[in-house]
Amino acid sequence: MATLNVQATCDASERFTSVSANWPGSVHDSRVWRNSDVGTLMSNSGTDALLLGDEGYGVAPWFMTPFKEPLQSPEETSYNKCHKKERLIIERCFGQLKRRFPILQGRVRIQLRKVPS
Repeated sequence: MATLNVQATCDASERFTSVSANWPGSVHDSRVWRNSDVGTLMSNSGTDALLLGDEGYGVAPWFMTPFKEPLQSPEETSYNKCHKKERLIIERCFGQLKRRFPILQGRVRIQLRKVPS
């Protein structure tokens, strides 16, 4: 059974701003990100924008990821708490997508050779 690694960004209003769904599920998140249009734009533009991501995405000046355990200070604990709260926005976006298209809630049983390119 083939899987896809779906990468998406959204804004604070819970609207998707980019989606990439063209990598096999076996590909690491950081590789998908580095090769995505948004990842390339952020890396090369010198923008003042910031993005939140989880631990799997690595470190960049514009990419805010949580501190790794064990936390070293109350400030790191506070930061991680705020980070987790804000990252719920993308989780809600995917939740809305799955409610709108229930087929996405489980495995989609289709042979990839039958999917039009």
